Amino acid sequence: MCPDMTTLRIVVALAQDTSDLRADLLEAVEKLNQVALAENRQGKVEIVAWWVEGTDPGFFRESPHLLIQKIRHAHNPDVIIGVFWRRFGSDSLGPVSDIEHVLEQASKDWAAADHPILLLYFCENTPPNLTEDERRDQRPHIIRFRGLFSVGTFWWPFKKRSEFRKTPRGEELGQIVRNHLLQFIRKWKIDESGTSVISKPRPELDLREEEWTYLDQLDLLKLRGELGEGLKLKEEDAISYFNGEEPRWRYVVSNSIARRKAVKDIKSIISEAAYEKRLCVTLLRGPGGEGKSTILQQVAVDLTDNYPNIHVIWRKKADGAFDQSLIRQLLNKSDSFVLICDNAAMIAQAVYETADQLKDKPHVNIQFLLASQTTEWEWRKAPPDSRWRRALGEKNFTIVPVRKLDIEDARLIIEKWSDIGPQGLGILAQVPESERAQHLVSLAYEEELNDPNEGPLLGAMLSARTDDNVLQGYVKDTLARLEKYTLPDGRTLQHVFAYIAAVHADMAAMRAKIAKGLPDNRRNFPKPVLLSKPILARALSCSLDYLEEAIITPLADEAATSKSGYFVMVRHRRIAEVAKRILAEKSPSRFYPGNKQGIYPELIRAARLAFLPPHNEIDGFEIDPWNNLPRYFFEQGQLEMALTLAEVLADVEPYDPFPVVSWAHIYRDAEKKSEAVEIFRGRFDILLEHWKRRRADPDANAYSNKKSHLNKGYFSEWSVSEGQIGNHCFATWLCGIALSDHFDERRPDDTPFMMLLSELTSSLASLFEKADRDKDRFYDPSHARTFLSACVAAAWLGMDPRAQKHLKESFSKDKATRNLSIGERLRTKHELPAMTGAGDALKSLKAGIILAWELRGGDEGELPSTLPGVDELKFQKIAALLSEEGKSGGSDSMQIKTPSRREF
Repeated sequence: MCPDMTTLRIVVALAQDTSDLRADLLEAVEKLNQVALAENRQGKVEIVAWWVEGTDPGFFRESPHLLIQKIRHAHNPDVIIGVFWRRFGSDSLGPVSDIEHVLEQASKDWAAADHPILLLYFCENTPPNLTEDERRDQRPHIIRFRGLFSVGTFWWPFKKRSEFRKTPRGEELGQIVRNHLLQFIRKWKIDESGTSVISKPRPELDLREEEWTYLDQLDLLKLRGELGEGLKLKEEDAISYFNGEEPRWRYVVSNSIARRKAVKDIKSIISEAAYEKRLCVTLLRGPGGEGKSTILQQVAVDLTDNYPNIHVIWRKKADGAFDQSLIRQLLNKSDSFVLICDNAAMIAQAVYETADQLKDKPHVNIQFLLASQTTEWEWRKAPPDSRWRRALGEKNFTIVPVRKLDIEDARLIIEKWSDIGPQGLGILAQVPESERAQHLVSLAYEEELNDPNEGPLLGAMLSARTDDNVLQGYVKDTLARLEKYTLPDGRTLQHVFAYIAAVHADMAAMRAKIAKGLPDNRRNFPKPVLLSKPILARALSCSLDYLEEAIITPLADEAATSKSGYFVMVRHRRIAEVAKRILAEKSPSRFYPGNKQGIYPELIRAARLAFLPPHNEIDGFEIDPWNNLPRYFFEQGQLEMALTLAEVLADVEPYDPFPVVSWAHIYRDAEKKSEAVEIFRGRFDILLEHWKRRRADPDANAYSNKKSHLNKGYFSEWSVSEGQIGNHCFATWLCGIALSDHFDERRPDDTPFMMLLSELTSSLASLFEKADRDKDRFYDPSHARTFLSACVAAAWLGMDPRAQKHLKESFSKDKATRNLSIGERLRTKHELPAMTGAGDALKSLKAGIILAWELRGGDEGELPSTLPGVDELKFQKIAALLSEEGKSGGSDSMQIKTPSRREF
């Protein structure tokens, strides 16, 4: 079909037994013309003639080829449609020596470029009351014809519409014909004048103004009235958009922004579903900065302007409850409605549930068009694609991915840049005109390889139009404007933007570094830290409403960040990197790794507080990367930053031993063993004070009390650190505390006894070696025998299966087993008798722990004086676990009765 065609001329031939299908074809043509009008196509569909068996010549039972010839010569239409069921016709061609040869010759004519498009349809319903003549003479001709040509060449099967089923089905004649002809209509040109070609009355709706808005033609006309000649933007507005500013309605109604292929695709999906009265959810998804918001707004404008029976309702707020009362209103209307929501991840679950309820209703007049960054869609735990498809079916749930720039879109974009002049093209003007589109496509591909989480299109646009000097100048101008925005607390928007730029630039660099270190098919990015609005609001000590109105909105107006969405990011990584570099030079203290009042310490503190009760503003899925941020910086070689952030986390929750252990681990992994020890010693009294408060008043603070556990894991890790600097008496004693009943676990299975006995085995083995060597200050044969017996006992107890209960995969059982095997090797080497029972083993272990306590003065430094003394430790839990009866007490009960030297 020629794109310049103004009318698609059709002639229909109906066999006598299919004449009742005329209405189906007329309905199909009517719908096709509605689509053409709605999409502003420059053409229409028309059935110019009907040929019906019995009144028109040419229906012969052997073949339709003479009928097709007559129709062509009489009308020369663009399309010939033939509809048959039991026979081609009543008359006979007369003697035909080889009908198959005749049809083969005819098919060559039908396939010629200048021949009308031939569409033949055969009814699949079982023919009623076939006469003997029809069975013998005519039905076989239909079968022979269909055997000569495969389905989809010249013919297709269909089924008649059920008298009982009112909704159309895909296998019915009208639906099949409509789908076949739709492809020709879509080749017609579109009137892109930008003005409305239809008029439709506004429906009466009760909308919550803060949540939804009806997109009105008059409002769009007013916006167009503000544009310049040719409905074009001012040069500075167009440049600002090309540099990454979020789209505004006055931008998308202009002729200065290209309409990409996705706009046409989405309008086709929506218009087809609307005219079929079919529920449909369309999801536009891709990275930030890829043009999703622009596409969404352009679709909304085009639907409002050019689709007579489709109304657009735009969601103004992406968060908040989904208004079910609106759905009930719309279901009572005759027209179709499209509910459009940008940054839709937060309401995705509500939309899914609504769509699931509507899917079985007939004649649904509601559709959903959603857009979301891929990252937000995953972070907000939106229903996965497979779940949507299972609920709605492939046809009613469509994903339109937006990430790969094709050559046609690139040409359209560059054409709009050229309209602006040299400022629009920037340095791209230096590229030959014929190569510019391919150059832009190549840049987008390179951007996607460097970081798939960023918007390849915006990155390519910046790279194509700006070099480093131009971009730096642009960012400096933006920062200068932001500095003029003063907030009530004396800070400026530039101060706020530093948080956003630092996180965006650093996380993008981290992803890129990891990506380059792995082959493409094994690329595995770490879970990035993302700055959400609740975290930023808490860092600034302001409400979310104030953040939106006084901070996010002006930042978006200055093309610095995105306005909507849950996460706050710079428009693109390149802008973030330049901004961070400039801001770090201007305020180095905010970026200094050791400054606890710097950007990252403030943000990690805010993130943790936003997670904790009573705020509960973010969930565990979001806080996890912030908890791991010190480790990320350590792995990137930024030790000072890692230690600063770890200390901040320990300060935020002084009642929780876990962040203290994590902080000490970073020192240990950095080969700073003594510093790790000082962390454990220095934080013990703080943790102890909170533990005492919890014991005194369990209900004082439910959350902090829940976490105020001086647990076995804390003392076990402390023991390891002491042992790493040679303080094996301290290490043994701390392991003894962990093994005792004195301090409890958050959960019974936090630290299995096997792991504690493994550390004890190692510490006692080291003490035995010291006491067994000549000229060592620990040298004493009696002490050596005590430590050896205790080491063997710890190993024997640790290998007991009962001591290995609740052993999780996260614990290194192999390492623990290797430590425990030391005791067995020492027993064999020194010919000690095998252990015979848990009671004897526990007594030997007790003697070793007491002796380590008595000899602790030989270790370097001092343990906190508030640690429990030897008379306060009971071991009834492990005794009960290892006793044959499985109960506490009895001969296996162990309690150290040595008098205390310190008050606890």
